[in-house]
Amino acid sequence: MKKHSVAIVMCAYNEAQGIAEFVAELAKTFEVHQPIFFVVDDCSTDETSSVLQELRDRHQVNVVVERNRVNLGHGPSTIRALLLGIESQSEYVISIDGDGQFVGLDVCAMYEVMLEKKVDVCEGVRRFRTDFAYRKVVTKFVRFLVKMKCGESPADANTPLRIYRSQRLELLLSGIRTNSLIPNLFLSAKSRRLKFVIEEFPVLSIPRRGGSTQGVTWGANKSIFPNKKFLKFCLAACKEWFKKENTI
Repeated sequence: MKKHSVAIVMCAYNEAQGIAEFVAELAKTFEVHQPIFFVVDDCSTDETSSVLQELRDRHQVNVVVERNRVNLGHGPSTIRALLLGIESQSEYVISIDGDGQFVGLDVCAMYEVMLEKKVDVCEGVRRFRTDFAYRKVVTKFVRFLVKMKCGESPADANTPLRIYRSQRLELLLSGIRTNSLIPNLFLSAKSRRLKFVIEEFPVLSIPRRGGSTQGVTWGANKSIFPNKKFLKFCLAACKEWFKKENTI
């Protein structure tokens, strides 16, 4: 089988309990492709960086950890991870969150489809999500927002699992601010506006790996209703989306 250079990039915040297992699973699944991993640690307060360094040193996984100097948030950290993938000169860049809510075999199947069909972008469409109902409502709403900008409605506009041809990704990122709160939405819209060949691939969505299935991004929210932090983010994201300079 021909080996294609591939970079697997992710951002992570306080994922020490599950990220090493996730990266190790991906490394084994992609072993024939000899991937390089780039993890942007967004100033975690746990041992996220340490467990990844141990994975690299003790198990020879090719993982590079880049720690932000200050906490930037998910969007800017995602862009930094994508840029690291481009800078590695890999032919393909796989973008995925560090919370491990996907199965390695699904990600590899996406990559094989990418190679077979020679598409520009492959998006993982999440199935059987266990998020609260309000998160699913937001997902439907962002599909509408993307359609407003490009005329098409993605099946999963904000999916954190995407595979890009590196050259295409470089073009997509041009013009998107490095401090964007919602880069995945802009990437969804821009790739469609530019008429890139896009494959939407169904993948299983599983609970976050580690001790807590809720994660820490939006705080410890056990309610079926969104908390203030989440609502504040949504408001800021809408303001960014509708700014005139963000016409993509």
